[in-house]
Amino acid sequence: MLVFDSVSYTYPGAPSPALCDVSIAVARGRRVCLLGPNGSGKSTLALLANGLLLPAAGAVSVEGISTAERDPARRRALRQLCGIVSQDPDSQIVATSVFDEVAFGPQNLRLAPDDIRARVADALAAVGLVGKEQRDPNTLSGGEKQRLVIAGVLAMRPSYVVFDEPTAMLDARGRAEVLTAMSDLVRDGAGVLHVTHSLDEAFDADELVVLDDGGVVFAGGPDDFMRSPRLVARFAVEAPVRSPLAPTRSAAASASASSARPGAQARLGAQARLGSQARLGSQAALVLEQASYAYDADAGCKHPALGAVDLCVRPGSTTLVVGHTGSGKSTLLRVAAGLLAPTEGAAYVTDAEGFSATASAAASSPSNSPSSTTTTTTSSSSSSSSSSSDYLSPLP
Repeated sequence: MLVFDSVSYTYPGAPSPALCDVSIAVARGRRVCLLGPNGSGKSTLALLANGLLLPAAGAVSVEGISTAERDPARRRALRQLCGIVSQDPDSQIVATSVFDEVAFGPQNLRLAPDDIRARVADALAAVGLVGKEQRDPNTLSGGEKQRLVIAGVLAMRPSYVVFDEPTAMLDARGRAEVLTAMSDLVRDGAGVLHVTHSLDEAFDADELVVLDDGGVVFAGGPDDFMRSPRLVARFAVEAPVRSPLAPTRSAAASASASSARPGAQARLGAQARLGSQARLGSQAALVLEQASYAYDADAGCKHPALGAVDLCVRPGSTTLVVGHTGSGKSTLLRVAAGLLAPTEGAAYVTDAEGFSATASAAASSPSNSPSSTTTTTTSSSSSSSSSSSDYLSPLP
């Protein structure tokens, strides 16, 4: 089991403990969800799980091995038994290709090359990254990086996995893939400690633990938690879609309308009229004309991220960019801001007199109250990759 036994921890210089006398047990084949407000100690508990932090009091153990173990061989065994997926994927990525990133752990286990390839293929399939084996991780979207880190942990095939809000950067499809991967882990006998803010994600958990101010305030089934309006209200947890306590859309809309301050609708209408006048009387705009961008273009191995995008954003308007993880949203924003130069087409800003400047000038342009909304939808670009057997790094 993964056991936290009366664990306390205080960060150096902190006036109060991050965790105080916390006891939790995660058995193999079970998923325990950990909820709580920001600053309640959830991430600290995750870092204690395999010795990245050591408790100031109490003990943490994995299958009987203490995280304070000093013997190098037992510490390596501990790391293999329990994997962690952190909130920040960039802090866990170490390799220069997707394949090598996922293979890094199995290589350090000194597995046979064929076994490494099999593990990498299974892990990438579990998180929906098949076909991106040769990509530089730095060219992936934020959501793809998160899935890459999860794949790296899955390839180690640990007995326990701690997920620290792994779906925070993912869209609905990516979130479903990660939750499916969790379910597969539990089905195959692994224990999962899942830190999340979403009760929807916690509904299928075997146990729900709620932290507040570093201590456990609830431990039990998700249904038991939802049957207590006091607990739901106290921790400001939104009633999930699947809960019978969740309000309908019409009820929520009525509540929102009834709580609106007098005159709010009139002010919004005035803002809309002012925005329309601003757009009609000004030629200022942020413009993308047939803008395309491909990562690694200079290296001769193009990975298209944007393809011939036309976009015009005028003062007083709001543009909503929508698309799946990896569809090019972040790349579009970087091109628009001048952080990336389009490999084809153009991106620029014009002022009211018709003078143009580079897109980076958009970052310093004053913003007006949003009055109209445009939605731009991006779609994934396809890229080809060769077989993973062509670029398996040699074992150390």
